[in-house]
Amino acid sequence: MNRDNNMIVKLGQESDEKVISKLPEIFQLLKKGEVQPSNEVLDIISKFPTESTPYILEILGENEEQINLQIWTLKEVVPKLPFFVKIALTDEIERMVNKPSSQEKEQKLDSIAQEALNSIL
Repeated sequence: MNRDNNMIVKLGQESDEKVISKLPEIFQLLKKGEVQPSNEVLDIISKFPTESTPYILEILGENEEQINLQIWTLKEVVPKLPFFVKIALTDEIERMVNKPSSQEKEQKLDSIAQEALNSIL
């Protein structure tokens, strides 16, 4: 576990307000690859689904560079979210199914997105 993942573990023990204030940083570190997707990150996202929704949409909407993070989000994060958040993500997931980028298609992200969509609808 790297230093930034240790920070995530410690952050999970902080007050809700502190964790919420750090969500932008957590998602930025995830996108940069400085924090690895982990159960600790998933626990934080699951605890604050409404506050995490814009960042999840951002990850799902980013083509090309974030394929592994998109896969983790679709397979691990989306199933743990409450129904109302899943509904908020539906348009972007449908885009991934119906109009995937060439790289999303190459990485079979459209199939993974279809599985996530099937679990929602």
